[in-house]
Amino acid sequence: TAASIFQADKYFEQQQYSSAYKAYLDATKIGSPHAYYQLGVMKNQGLGVEQDNLKALVWFSLAAEYQFNDAESVKQQLLSQLNETQQHEIKNVITSLQKRLGKKTIEQRYFPELNVKNVDKKITFGGAGQLENTYQDPEMIFGDMNDNFSVNDTYSFDDGMDSFGFNDGLDALFDEEGNSQANALSRRPAINFTRRPYFLIIDHDVGKDGSIRNITPVQTIGYARSGLEQVASNTLAQPTFEEKRIDFVNRTYLGTATYSRFQMRDENKELYSRIRRLAKKLKKSTVLNDQYQYAMALSAFTWLPQEENEAEETLKQVALQGHPLAQFEYGYKLYREQKNIDEAIKWLSMSSKYGLDKAEYLLARILHTSPWVINDEHKALFWYQSAMEKGHEAATLKVIELKLLALDETLHNVTEAIELLAKLEESQSDNPEYYFLLSISHKNRENRNFRHVVKYLKEAIDLGDDLNWDVTYWEELMVRWTTGTVHISDG
Repeated sequence: TAASIFQADKYFEQQQYSSAYKAYLDATKIGSPHAYYQLGVMKNQGLGVEQDNLKALVWFSLAAEYQFNDAESVKQQLLSQLNETQQHEIKNVITSLQKRLGKKTIEQRYFPELNVKNVDKKITFGGAGQLENTYQDPEMIFGDMNDNFSVNDTYSFDDGMDSFGFNDGLDALFDEEGNSQANALSRRPAINFTRRPYFLIIDHDVGKDGSIRNITPVQTIGYARSGLEQVASNTLAQPTFEEKRIDFVNRTYLGTATYSRFQMRDENKELYSRIRRLAKKLKKSTVLNDQYQYAMALSAFTWLPQEENEAEETLKQVALQGHPLAQFEYGYKLYREQKNIDEAIKWLSMSSKYGLDKAEYLLARILHTSPWVINDEHKALFWYQSAMEKGHEAATLKVIELKLLALDETLHNVTEAIELLAKLEESQSDNPEYYFLLSISHKNRENRNFRHVVKYLKEAIDLGDDLNWDVTYWEELMVRWTTGTVHISDG
């Protein structure tokens, strides 16, 4: 788990070839064609390893299965340099290795298998085909809007893998050190006004009850804390598949991210003009990452002039050229909009092979609960753990859940669950799900203290109720656990 092509590439660029070679080898376990190709390059050129064209040929052959880059032509070129006997021998080696690391083997071992009888069916949301994806903050609607929106208040930036050259959102709004280019947008002093308009786009899970959970900012400009607090207690239409409530995912736009072109122009002409100029510049660029940024700009600032489906089509073209964040964004868009589930899962799988934690988390969620694939707790745990190793806290909670409550009891490990819960004590102190799992962990311990079981379940119920979660099941557990011969007292 925790393979990262981004880290491997960083080592390679810094000519730390020994570390790069090891990191690429780690990534071969999940079938990364990029890793196969890079290993072929290193063996072919003797970069940090002994030069060996035969081994290079093996790696290029594995990459060629995915039609990656020019792997097929390099493979044929290297084969042409061998005599007939050598070609026969190396093909046997390749066939043998494909049984362990070939595309078909890896796909079966780690990736989703479509549930063909469900793949064309839709999840509905209160009778509608799509979830609401905008939220109006009452403070912005009824508050004092005399102060214009500015990015010099506060910003946060979900960088994904920005240290490796891949950014979420519009990195051009920030300088090379990551500092907001506020002076270019506003001449006013940098003062925080919590009620001033903000720009916020979030990704989040949607619970069976329609609750918004595991919020991750995608793009934030301005002071967005109030918006995050408001949306956390909001509820959406319950996702339903064949009359059964189910989990899902969504992207929600808040604050000025919901503005029309006229609202944005009127309330902050400077920012409006700058973003338009920036989008024009990105559109003209032939640099792959600039094209990705352009697609993200069109998606984030929906008032920008654009052709029909231009954002989606641009993402697709960039994804086809191997940009992992574009692969994630394109796959995620297809998935949450239920446009093409098969294609969505393929793109999400590709991006997860780069070690992108949010792709790994979503892939795990799909394997865990999606009605469109054969659910597999073992595969889900693998990807949850990989995302967890990269610091993804929602994935950590899911690892804990499986180690305590998986249908497959061979995955249960109370000791490891307790250790992971301890690491989340501070960061998840306001999360009802954390306290529910903490309660379960106390219930399943060898030397349990039932007061703690009840205490933490009560905390989960109270917090969940505050956030408008459906806590009926937890309340039923409380009744079941405290009824009969069980006596609980405060203390």
